[in-house]
Amino acid sequence: MKIFNEKYRPTYSIYRPEIDGLRAIAIILVLSFHFFPEYMPYGFIGVDLFFVISGYLIVQQIYQEIQKGEFSFIDFILRRFKRIFPLLSIAVTATLIAGFLIMLPKDFEKLSTSAFSVLTMWSNVFYWRDGGYFSSADKLKPLLHMWSLSVEQQFYIFSAIFMSLLSKNGSVWRKWWVILLCISTLTAISFFVYVALHVIGGDTPAFFLSPSRAWQFGAGGIMAIWTSKIKHAGSSFLSLSSIVSVIFLGILGLTSYATNVIIVFLGCLYLLSAESRGITYRVMSSSWMRYIGTRSFSLYVWHWPIIAYLNYIFVDGISFKFLITGIFLSIILSEISFHLIEVPFRKLYPATMTFGLLCVSVGVGTFIYITSTSQPQSGFTNALSSQIQTNFRCEISDFIPYGASRACLLGDPELPRDIALLGNSHAQMYAEAVSAYANDKGSSIILVPLNGCLPTPTLNISESCSSNALENLNSVLNDASITTVIIATTYPDGGLQGPNGVIAAPEIAPALEQALLELINTLEINDRRTLLIGPLLTPGFDIPSELARRLRFNLLTETEAIETMVAPREEFDVRFGSLVLALQRRLGDDFLRPDTMFCDTNFCYYGDEGGSYFADPSHLGAYGVSRVESLFRNF
Repeated sequence: MKIFNEKYRPTYSIYRPEIDGLRAIAIILVLSFHFFPEYMPYGFIGVDLFFVISGYLIVQQIYQEIQKGEFSFIDFILRRFKRIFPLLSIAVTATLIAGFLIMLPKDFEKLSTSAFSVLTMWSNVFYWRDGGYFSSADKLKPLLHMWSLSVEQQFYIFSAIFMSLLSKNGSVWRKWWVILLCISTLTAISFFVYVALHVIGGDTPAFFLSPSRAWQFGAGGIMAIWTSKIKHAGSSFLSLSSIVSVIFLGILGLTSYATNVIIVFLGCLYLLSAESRGITYRVMSSSWMRYIGTRSFSLYVWHWPIIAYLNYIFVDGISFKFLITGIFLSIILSEISFHLIEVPFRKLYPATMTFGLLCVSVGVGTFIYITSTSQPQSGFTNALSSQIQTNFRCEISDFIPYGASRACLLGDPELPRDIALLGNSHAQMYAEAVSAYANDKGSSIILVPLNGCLPTPTLNISESCSSNALENLNSVLNDASITTVIIATTYPDGGLQGPNGVIAAPEIAPALEQALLELINTLEINDRRTLLIGPLLTPGFDIPSELARRLRFNLLTETEAIETMVAPREEFDVRFGSLVLALQRRLGDDFLRPDTMFCDTNFCYYGDEGGSYFADPSHLGAYGVSRVESLFRNF
């Protein structure tokens, strides 16, 4: 059955229908990952595939127009504007209206800010600073997926400027091999940035930011120039192998780092080999595949707000029937928007109509935001939700290269920087409390975090963590301005390894004690006054978000919510008791115990009537940190 209508085919001068099939594969991977991540755990590589396709098509289009002397920067940008922003404006407006009706005020405020970033093409930067992509909290962000559209739009602008500059600098710069060389050089630089960010632990900026994503577009652009000038015979075997490998990669994957690289290679291999008229070409250019591929943009835009709101409402997980309902709703909305928004605005309406629609979207969004913020936000539910993701994050401008990666400068820069806060994300969460202590002392601090690792070189999560911890330690020792070191870290009960291999569970506590004391001893014999912050009992679930949403949807009472934030003191004693006593005996007053601020003789508390002490499953939020400031002031 033929369901693809030729009048909806893209208007490229050289149209390759099998690329619509590649788009179909990409969107199926993404949808499978978001709706059924347990079966397609690496389906996010579909976005990488979209980037390769965009690089190929955009560079091909601009290059052909330059060769004909027909390229216009303004015309190109307007075409992209008409392609992206009509649907984007409608989807953002619909998402804001749904958020106003569904979300808690704190969450809606964040959604409104993200909507502004989407419409102004910097949502990738916003979400980089807002957390990440793969955590449980990120599943509740209805516009998170728009980060990739911001990267695409940034690529459109840069590529148009770059190619037009080449075309205006003499005929030699318009030669295909010169353009190919320039694109290849920029692609190599971007790939180096991508690798370097991963090496220094910058996985999140590597994921979101254009400089570390440009190599994927560049790879597609290289294929566009190459295939336009170098004759090649397609290979049905290679194209079939690349598609099968893409699907298996989405299911099995490797590490995220390696998977991203391999998917780009496979996408390029397909673009090189798929012009054969073999069985792979017939399948990928079939009516069904082209039908899905031409609607991939609408499917991508609509599916994530649906799954995000389902995650938001169904705190305990989405049932299968609602997942299927979400898929069907995504398909219905994409079909409607394809016919009523995408095609008409792209082919029939002038750019002024798109601009008008964008203005309406901004106006409606502003009105909804003002209406939301003008409503009273008192009550226990709002007190809980107000602590969502309030754990400390360093400002970009405060980062400096340091040790294995980077450090964060806090406090008055005019004051001596003689205190180092050394550890992992649990050192980072105490930053504001330590900063308050430092200001009282007339000092500023340097935060040296090693997130995902421990600060102890002799005992850690992995060999690379041990190596990075040693590098951070050496940097602190070589920093003559530092006189005091405060160590704050997690106290894991498993998954650690020392010089002789993995540590058995019964030996974790004494091994951790020894490793911490060795670290402290190294610092003290080098004339660094050293303090150690002790362990906390953490909730293990996202208290401010989960409890607030349960209250929002009447899944529990306030009394039940407060009871949920209480744990028997015995849990702390069983897990940390012997370690705490041993460290207390060895360090005395240099061992700071935040548990005394959150536990009494019978219970430990994750929050009270004023809200949650925690910002997420394991990190103190602003309310919790305010309770431990006295710990440092008293010292």
